[in-house]
Amino acid sequence: MTVLPLPPAMAAESVNLTDEQLCLRVREGDPSAFAWLWLRHRRSTYHCAAQYTRGCASDTEDAVADAMLAMLQALRSGGGPDRNVAAYLHVSVRRAAARRSKQRDREEPVPEVCDKPVYDEDTMSAAFEWSMAAEAIDSLPDPWQSALRLSLVEELPASQIAGRLGISPASASSLLYRAKEALRAAFLRRHALATSPRCAAMLDRMVHAMRGRATNRYGPIIHRHLAQCTGCVGNYQYLQQVNKSLPSRHAA
Repeated sequence: MTVLPLPPAMAAESVNLTDEQLCLRVREGDPSAFAWLWLRHRRSTYHCAAQYTRGCASDTEDAVADAMLAMLQALRSGGGPDRNVAAYLHVSVRRAAARRSKQRDREEPVPEVCDKPVYDEDTMSAAFEWSMAAEAIDSLPDPWQSALRLSLVEELPASQIAGRLGISPASASSLLYRAKEALRAAFLRRHALATSPRCAAMLDRMVHAMRGRATNRYGPIIHRHLAQCTGCVGNYQYLQQVNKSLPSRHAA
């Protein structure tokens, strides 16, 4: 995909604009504002598209191009996103990837078409979420992984997990609770990409705050960062959406 040009005259002025302000400028006919949106969100959009295109680089490029073009057309017609550009693009790129996959399945000559799985949007979305969950589990310490697999895969109660791990039932219940919450936090964290080490550390704090850990401590720090870093605003809003789909911290 060709990178959109960034007019030098806009660089100093637009770098601190919020996504909402840039979207408004695109609606008013400013093409350089869309270039800034592209620069801010291209990495996360590529990452999202790659999850849905089964490793096909050309399909990933096409899905991102389709999503970006659709957003540009929507903005120019007075629609499109306001603040949550990242979430808007993730939904758009998922749909674009689904269309590309269906088109490829129709075009590829195969002897037994009926045996070929149909990758509709819901299936691809589920596959993406499962891949995020698998990565999250792999990132946890071994004791937590063992407890989760015994609970989620073998569907054992805490009393039997205790016997398998050689610990007391109370310890097993506590371990399982902490493992599940760590999994939810790790799963949530994998839905956002940072552009710098500072932003990566701030995304970690956002996840902790959203999951009810050190909310009072991190809240002011997060809001100060968001006031200065427009690139993290979209990630923050998208993480809030994903977090709403997860059980609360007090869930078993």
